[in-house]
Amino acid sequence: MKYLNSSFFIVFIIFFAITVHLTIFYFNFNNPYISIEQDNYIPYEKALEQNKVLSLADDARLFPGYPILILAVNPIFNYQKLSGVFISLLSTVLAIYVFWRITNNKIATFAFAFFPPVWFMQGTKIATEPITVALLLLSIFLFLKKRYFWSGIITGAAMDIRLISICLAASIAYILWRNHKIKEALIFLLGVVILFSGLFVFNFLNFGAGGIFFQFKVYPSFSHATIGFTQIISDIFRAKSWGQYRILLSGCFYLFINLLAFIVLFKNRKNFPKFSFERVFLYWMAFSLLFIFIYSPTPLLENFSRYAVVVNAPLILGLILLDGKNYFKNKK
Repeated sequence: MKYLNSSFFIVFIIFFAITVHLTIFYFNFNNPYISIEQDNYIPYEKALEQNKVLSLADDARLFPGYPILILAVNPIFNYQKLSGVFISLLSTVLAIYVFWRITNNKIATFAFAFFPPVWFMQGTKIATEPITVALLLLSIFLFLKKRYFWSGIITGAAMDIRLISICLAASIAYILWRNHKIKEALIFLLGVVILFSGLFVFNFLNFGAGGIFFQFKVYPSFSHATIGFTQIISDIFRAKSWGQYRILLSGCFYLFINLLAFIVLFKNRKNFPKFSFERVFLYWMAFSLLFIFIYSPTPLLENFSRYAVVVNAPLILGLILLDGKNYFKNKK
């Protein structure tokens, strides 16, 4: 009976989430004033489909993982926008299910499916956040199952989509190294390198030997990269002085809940077993926030919610643990 109740719960949550996602997508898709494309991944995919030599005009500063996925799925729909949204929707479903398998907690899973709003809305767009979150959670699931090589493979695939995924790689490698699992750490990192090296092979084929680090060279100037910590302080004062109160309130809200969740996770760190998902979530969030605050594009405040959405799972865990109760069953 308990198994049936659990199965019914996750099926209901996924069905409800799909229904709401599709409803929002339908209205946004038919609204000429709303773009369902987060970045220019469609021109990128079309260039790949036409075997063109990529350039900045195709937004080649973006990592190629997501456009390649759209290219792979597009024969099903024969329409790039539907292919991109299909990937986002399927990834959201996978993320919810894997989060459920990792935490085995109904309250947390329900919260993860619908909160915060930026996470939910990205699932209705052509965006990298849903697929990145799904892959990173799948990597954690495999890590907990001691499938270190495959965990590394999945993490490497996520890094080909969003570089911030390297923060999970660092977290898992650190946990294994700190607990004297050197062999396991090397096996995990081997998987990461095998998949992530595909980025440099792709760049070599498109840009030649001098362009294997193409995205790393062009992104800083294109996005006006700067130190995130000082930039977000500057953005707060700018939004206030310019009367951009919607940006100010939204940005500060996401900044506050992420920092609050991290503080809660940090305070509870002694209660987390060595190889638990809670400990992975803690380091994952720490490295990811550090990544954003050290190196980010300009401006940051209005984009912080989207950049930090990759650690939505640790965010939910931190908020759930706010009242000091342990909702999770730890296994040492």
